[in-house]
Amino acid sequence: MSRMPLVLLLAQIVPSSANEYRHTGGGLTSVVMASIISMLPPVTPPKAGVRPGSLMHTVRLCGAYQADVPLVLPSYTRLILNGTMDALPYKLGWTAASAGAANQTASMVSVKGAQMVSVEGGSWSCAKWNASEAEGNCTTVTAIFFELTSFSFIRNLKVTGCGSWAGGNVSVGSDPRPTYSSGNIRIHGGQSNVVQNVESAHSDNRGLWAQTNKLVVTGGSFHHNNADGIDLDSSSSHNTIHNVTAYMNGRMGIFMEFNSGYNTIVDCNMAGNHFAGISPGSQDMGGWTPPPQYTVLIGNVLGPSTYPAGCPQSQRPCPSFCPTVPPSCRYFHSKGLPCGTCHYTDAASGPSGFTRGMAVEGSIGTIAVLNDLGGSFGGAGSGRTFEALVALNYNGAIDNTGVLFDAPNKTSSVFSFNPDAKLCHTFHRC
Repeated sequence: MSRMPLVLLLAQIVPSSANEYRHTGGGLTSVVMASIISMLPPVTPPKAGVRPGSLMHTVRLCGAYQADVPLVLPSYTRLILNGTMDALPYKLGWTAASAGAANQTASMVSVKGAQMVSVEGGSWSCAKWNASEAEGNCTTVTAIFFELTSFSFIRNLKVTGCGSWAGGNVSVGSDPRPTYSSGNIRIHGGQSNVVQNVESAHSDNRGLWAQTNKLVVTGGSFHHNNADGIDLDSSSSHNTIHNVTAYMNGRMGIFMEFNSGYNTIVDCNMAGNHFAGISPGSQDMGGWTPPPQYTVLIGNVLGPSTYPAGCPQSQRPCPSFCPTVPPSCRYFHSKGLPCGTCHYTDAASGPSGFTRGMAVEGSIGTIAVLNDLGGSFGGAGSGRTFEALVALNYNGAIDNTGVLFDAPNKTSSVFSFNPDAKLCHTFHRC
């Protein structure tokens, strides 16, 4: 299975009509779970060889649904939503059967330790969700949670407003970032999953939070999320992000965090993100943990980085990525902070309206070539960059200040050749 071609998997996930189960008219997910999903007959795949598409069960939902319990999908299940799915406040919570135990994360769809699962279609929203802090069984909410799941798909759907915080046991206390453990979509562990043609927006945290291997994200858009459009978090490796748009996110368009490696970002478009369009370095790591390694950034558009007319710096990106007064902003209101800032504020360190297209610092072995900076700024300006190739990037400014002898007993080696980009000595002089 681990070497099964992606194209073959895509072809095989189309099930036969004999294995299709339909539910129409909308309603509660608890009804769907009890009457259909929990009643699906078990699948016994062959011990070796190709897994035929006839193994798949298709569950087709038509109408407006409210998630009062997570839809826990077993292996070889294809869930198709023709309609809407809303997280039901004070009902939807984490259960022992669902994913997200570490953070008590509620989810509308939960896939745990499975393979060959597909979640497709529809519009998914957590905008009205909340859970009682007194219940203590729930901290955050996400729309779709894959945990230790492989060879599975999330595609052709829209997710908004997830990642909000509702207290719960995990976040009790002085957590400065209480919504950090969630987002619109969460993929933890597993390998060889696909996120295709997904729009993920207006999360109180990330559009897609991944800690996984061999993930393919292709097509779609990730925008107006409070943190990152896509976060390849710690130890994520051998992932490919292709042809996506990530813009107006509160931190990075695409972020690769500490100890991640061998990730490729190609042919993507990122503009107007608060910190940077792409960052292959965990900028706040301070040298205490292994940095991202051997990231490839090729053929991306990283600008323009200007903001809409009349958008004040305190409110970027505009329109606000944060909902007006969501429950998750209670923490920040208690600290006297406006909801529009939530836990990420505008980090542009240069002239007004001028943010970074790519931030290479804090990485080892980064290759950044043939990227259109779109008038933005990029490079390794704050140092901590080793064995990097920054070449043939154009239409912007490159800063390589601070890359020499930046760590004890280790010499930086940065080859930079960008004849169609302005060379800067410091960001403020670009």
